[in-house]
Amino acid sequence: MIAHGTGRKRLYSASESLHCIYRKLRREPGDANAVLQLAQFMSVFYGEAVLESVLRSAKASLARFDWVVEQYCGGENATDLDASRRSLLYRAQTQAAHGRTEGQIGVLDEIVERFGATHLPRDQTLVAEALVCKSELLIDLGRADSALQACRDLDRRLGALAAEGRIDFEWRTGRVRIKVLLAQRRHAAALDAFRSAYALFNPRGVGMLDGILECVRELVSAGGVERDVEGILSSDQGKSRALAPLVTALRQRTGAEVRAPKEVLEVAEDVRGYLAGQRP
Repeated sequence: MIAHGTGRKRLYSASESLHCIYRKLRREPGDANAVLQLAQFMSVFYGEAVLESVLRSAKASLARFDWVVEQYCGGENATDLDASRRSLLYRAQTQAAHGRTEGQIGVLDEIVERFGATHLPRDQTLVAEALVCKSELLIDLGRADSALQACRDLDRRLGALAAEGRIDFEWRTGRVRIKVLLAQRRHAAALDAFRSAYALFNPRGVGMLDGILECVRELVSAGGVERDVEGILSSDQGKSRALAPLVTALRQRTGAEVRAPKEVLEVAEDVRGYLAGQRP
């Protein structure tokens, strides 16, 4: 495998490697773990854009993942089952890379069907991840009722998860519920859902911070809720300190004159643009 080069030469070497992976899976199924690790390495080594291009032109790419699942999903060996789990996740990622949202949802449904009845913590975590991803995809497709059903399916499984993981999934489904309620024009209920989600907010979580910004922008876009949202954020001083530019921007949008450090005010100006739909 060529470790350098650009354009057609680099693309060709990656294609060659993928073809070798497919042949190896067919001949030596026992090496599935090593092969999947190599595929993961390639995604980093070649770069996502190049690998996507290769996968688009490799007709056997999805078939090889199907084959691994069929070979390993019924195995009793833990390593074999790990290969099955990872293969399903890779298939979901491949569908996402191709923009095949419905195909991705189909793989997520397959994960729930195959592993939903087991009591292993890692399987329940995998199923929870599949359900929350499905709900996020469905709401993006405008299928609010189906997204809400996926959230309810996850709610029934939360008790089987460790406390730390449970909070993360509750947070993510909370975000989906806010979107669902806004889509249904139930703005007061959306604010209540945001209040519940904020109770789970961890200021040190980068993903949660991004989620808070997204939720606030969606709520503000619904109109006339800046004061309510600011009140929710300010209800916890420890959390609101981590959100000072956002809280400041919301107060300014209500017409209040805010005294704050210069750097906070400068960032708040950009946040106001973000809330108005501009790129940060």
